[in-house]
Formats: sequence, structure tokens, C-alpha cells
Amino acid sequence: MESESFFFQSRDGLRLHGEDYRGDNPALLPAVCLPGLTRTVRDFYALALRLRAEGRRVIAFDLRGRGRSDRDPTGKSYLPVVEAQDVLEGMADRGIARAAFIGTSRGGIVTMVIGGMAPAAVGAAVLNDIGSVIDTAGLRRIGARLGKARPPASWRDAADQLAESLGDEFPAFGPDDWLRQAHLIFAEQDGLPVADYDPNVAAGFSEIKADAPPVDLSPAFASLAAAPVLVVRGACSHLLSRETVAAMSAAHPKLESFEVEGQGHAPELDGPVAARITDFLARVAG
Repeated sequence: MESESFFFQSRDGLRLHGEDYRGDNPALLPAVCLPGLTRTVRDFYALALRLRAEGRRVIAFDLRGRGRSDRDPTGKSYLPVVEAQDVLEGMADRGIARAAFIGTSRGGIVTMVIGGMAPAAVGAAVLNDIGSVIDTAGLRRIGARLGKARPPASWRDAADQLAESLGDEFPAFGPDDWLRQAHLIFAEQDGLPVADYDPNVAAGFSEIKADAPPVDLSPAFASLAAAPVLVVRGACSHLLSRETVAAMSAAHPKLESFEVEGQGHAPELDGPVAARITDFLARVAG
């Protein structure tokens, strides 16, 4: 069995889902994986297998409203602070008090929030295309595509839609890459790809104005000051700038960064990216 699916209950009664990849070296700090805004545990499958092969235990969570986790019937609790509390409760359910966090985009924000709520829980952090400042242009691009595409008629159609909407950010991707991404992004229902998140998760993104100021997450990022941090940036990202990564490096003495050529927001956690994360954790989270 590659992983164990598990469920736990949130404070407000939602049934939330995770995957537990049990490594064979308990001396290694477990890794906790947190997906992007509308993404799921599927994004971490390849990375989790790689880390587990090194002996490390890996826990990946579907944040509330995504994947196999319950949707909030009110649609109003999709907030990083609530999601952070969910993750801490899920860790407690698994018997984990401290971990190396790997957060993509929204998952990286949740990681920073956890750093403020429970500093001792964060032994190390990998921030995948998210940082101390979020560029408005990137948020507007997310809002422009979420919930706007027509339902895919097939897996190839889903891949083609992704290539059309994201191709400029991922020039390194070809048809097979987009098909792989489609299977990561969409769930399957009656043989067809379907969206795997509550539309309320993305509420408000389409209303962000062009003249809106960048989102300053510097106080949240400062909560990771005591932990080793690796920032992964897509070279074509519109959300995380090189200038922001440079400022983070200047502010954090234990920060490393890695830029992924030919990819944007957010880099796929496979191949060279997975190798870099594995190496980082081997050095700082043994």
C-alpha cells in the first residue's frame, strides 16, 4: 500500500481528508504537505514517494472544501487561519507535533500562519511559489481562470484547456505534461474530469482590481525566522517575483532559493524540484 487514506473531524464538524505515507526512519522529521488554493493531495504523490523512499514519513492534506474533504455548507470558512487550525488538528490526529512543511501557494500561506500560531510545530518549511509579497497581477490571473472554463468533455480536452490558459507560464510543458496536470487537477466522475473544489474557495478573486496593492505577508513570513526555509520559484511566475525572493533572502539567514526554468505558478513537485526538496530536507530536517 503506497499510502493510508485517513479522515479526521474539524472543530466545526467537517470531515477532512489526508494521505499518510509511512516512512521507515522515525528519526527523520515528518513532512506535512499543503496544496494550493484549489488543489489536492494528488499534487504531492510523486514527491511523497520520493521522500518516503528516503525513510521519511509524509502526510498530505486536502484542505477543507477541496478533494475528499467536506465542503463548508456556509461557504464562509475558507480562510488561511481556519485551514491552519485544521492542519494542526490533523497533525494531532496522526500523532505529529513537529514537521517540515511543504506548502504550494495557499498551502505556503497556511504554513506561515501555522508558524505564528504554533511556532514549535514548524521544523523547516518549503514555500512553493509563494513568499512575503504576492503580486496583484498573479492574483488577477488566478481569478480570471477559476470557475470560468467550460466543463471538459474529455481528459484531452481538459489538458488542452490548461495549455490554452496556462501555456505562457509553462513554456516547458508539452501535450503529455498537460495531460498529467489534468489528472492532478481534476477528479474523475463517470469517466470524465470534474472540478475538485467548492467554488466558494475562490470567491472574491475575480473582483481584484488592477490597481490593488500587492499583498504584504511579511509579518506572516517573519514567523518562520527560526526555521530553515527553501523557496521554490517558477521562473515564469506572475505571483512571486525575483525581487521578493531577494528580499526574503536578505531578511532570513537560513533561507535557500531555487528557480524552476520553463514553469510558472506553481512549479510541479517532480523531477529536479522534488530532488532539490529532498536534498534540502535531508540536510535540515534529519
